[in-house]
Amino acid sequence: MSYVIGLDCGGTHIVGQLWNKDSRELITEVKSGPGNVVMNYALAISNIVNTIQEILDKNNTIQIELILVGIAGIESSSKTNEVISLLTNTFNVHVEVISDAKLALLNGLEGRDGSLIISGTGSIIYGRQNNTFLRVGGLGYILGDEGSAYDISKRALQQVLNRIDANKKSLLQASLFSGLNAHTKNEAIAQFYTNDRKENANLARIVAKEAENKNLDAIDVLDSCSKSLANQAITMLSQFEKPIPNTIALSGSVLKNNELFNKKLRMYISNKFPECEFVNITSNNAHGVLFFDNWKQSN
Repeated sequence: MSYVIGLDCGGTHIVGQLWNKDSRELITEVKSGPGNVVMNYALAISNIVNTIQEILDKNNTIQIELILVGIAGIESSSKTNEVISLLTNTFNVHVEVISDAKLALLNGLEGRDGSLIISGTGSIIYGRQNNTFLRVGGLGYILGDEGSAYDISKRALQQVLNRIDANKKSLLQASLFSGLNAHTKNEAIAQFYTNDRKENANLARIVAKEAENKNLDAIDVLDSCSKSLANQAITMLSQFEKPIPNTIALSGSVLKNNELFNKKLRMYISNKFPECEFVNITSNNAHGVLFFDNWKQSN
């Protein structure tokens, strides 16, 4: 029997999983605190080490073949080799460290070539073909993050404010002002600038609910945002060599919870690349450790 450990280390929490590689059976799952090495390196490393140790303590008779760790912020931190060395010396096991986004790409595509679209608080698109990685977007909420929850919230409020300037009223005004605890235009603007990024991104839930209730202005915002994200996906697909890998994995809270947005995104991409096949990621990305051999074999 071969056993492998996968860790998905994000900004808010870590999920660690022990898998039987042969039967693809999940043996143990452990969760812990934040794992973003840029936000707090010492805390992230401590949580990663403790997560692995807890898995090993619960399965102390098992020989581990590989520990694959996907860590938020690892590529920009330039600490990949440092983390590999630390974990290898601590556990005396073969360790591989990649970004959490690449782990999602690995998991969503099960080690095959293709693309990954992530739309949560922010957005980004990754692609892989013949062991070459591509990236589009992911510029952050000030410069980009098109089609993210933050983008949806921002565009919805912009629509409301522009309508007010034109002495018109958006069908989103009442619900958005309520979400901002505002009664006037100036109060709404002040609260939006006071809120942190996640608080503003949460307003996208209001837009989604309004769209479900056939609010045409909400539907218009979701259509515009999904089209912007689709255009980035089309940019990614256009960079691939032919034959284009046509599988696109979809991840993130917006794509998971907003059915209309998901549907429109697929439509806009399919209009340009009708051969594309879409896969919604339903498993935690720590599951991607099962497919890491596929990447190694293509090197």
